[in-house]
Amino acid sequence: MSDSGTLHFQVQVATPDNEARATETTTRDLLHELREARLAAVYWSGMAEGDRGGGEPLRLGTLKAAVDAVALPRFLEFTQLWAMGRPGLVVRLRLGKVGAVGRSGGASERHAALTLRGQGGQPEDVDALMEVLDADEEIATAKLVDFALSLVQTAEGQARLRHYLCQGSLTQRNYAALYFKRLGQRDVLEDAVARGCVSADLAFNR
Repeated sequence: MSDSGTLHFQVQVATPDNEARATETTTRDLLHELREARLAAVYWSGMAEGDRGGGEPLRLGTLKAAVDAVALPRFLEFTQLWAMGRPGLVVRLRLGKVGAVGRSGGASERHAALTLRGQGGQPEDVDALMEVLDADEEIATAKLVDFALSLVQTAEGQARLRHYLCQGSLTQRNYAALYFKRLGQRDVLEDAVARGCVSADLAFNR
């Protein structure tokens, strides 16, 4: 995550037929494609009603997305092109809070953003999670980050965690060690212990 912070968007989708089931399905399609593109930490927020005009309600599928500032141009372009490819579709973007992932918004939003980082599993996702560990000393946040790290399954993400295992802060090294300990990768931990990066007690004791 960049130092410039995170932009929080509400993304609302309305279909031409204004039918609730079709609107939800279309909105969830956007959710899936945004996650596949890894442009934001995004999650389903439910259905809402807006005003189509003339007193007729407009059914809106709603997502919430946390977007790194550096990824904002690609996020906006992706969303615009996605909407343009579906005639009659309405997509609304509303900017909310600006802040660091894991520290702004409610507990459910924080949990969703961190979980999606872990599921993304890219080096930038690992960086964002490790940044939260150093920025927020609350035990509850550390537990959320530890859970999110446990979801990292990509080779790129694991390579980045190996970097933090020996070159991160003390807290980052400890949580990276817990990650490899859960995977049973003793060779990685033995190397880290030999280099003085983590203690043998943390690496090998249950």
